[in-house]
Amino acid sequence: MANKISGAEAGGGRGLYALTMKLLPCAAAARDFYQCLAAAAKGAGLMTGACDSSFFGLKECVFDPSPIWRGMTPPSYIISPLRGLAFCRRQEELTEIFLFARECLPKGGLFAFDLDNRPSPESGPEGLTRLAGSVAMEGCREAVISYSKSAPGGRSPLTMRIGVEKIADGGAVISKSYSTYSLGLFSVEEVGEIGQRSGFRESWLFGDFRAEPFERSCASQIWVFRKG
Repeated sequence: MANKISGAEAGGGRGLYALTMKLLPCAAAARDFYQCLAAAAKGAGLMTGACDSSFFGLKECVFDPSPIWRGMTPPSYIISPLRGLAFCRRQEELTEIFLFARECLPKGGLFAFDLDNRPSPESGPEGLTRLAGSVAMEGCREAVISYSKSAPGGRSPLTMRIGVEKIADGGAVISKSYSTYSLGLFSVEEVGEIGQRSGFRESWLFGDFRAEPFERSCASQIWVFRKG
């Protein structure tokens, strides 16, 4: 059975999460990073996760290696950008994704993704203090999306709250709605160990999409694994 982890395909709440990720300032840098990585892999690959393929210019797919790749040329890379694996809340779920990726990829194939490294607690009257951006939406002039993240005790799960305000032509707020998501928060040690156990022989860890070295204070873990 296909193991669907694509927020864009899931729609509903996950679709809102995916849209929020695409509106963040880091989205353009993430697109450049993953496009360069795909080009370096020198072959066809897959994209799965929060964003649709049109944003990244990569093919979007569902992890289901057995029927898809039997007798076919395997992909040279699998990319899950902009917190595409965020809905994996336990080590077992993340391990399952690694094992699917290993089965899809040939020896030397790349598996790349990014995760939250630490929460960025933000407080305010409604707990929504960061503006993600605005988008066109049916029934209003625009919809303004804001969000906050927190993690009690600094450990998993990470809580993300997204607010949507629909704005009329005159500037009045038509409606407000809020959605709360429980997301995974893994340490670099946990992710590295899962990768090794799953058969990936090399890994690279960056702190941002400019490929700067990772530090504990970084907000992101940006991983590239190579299958052994």
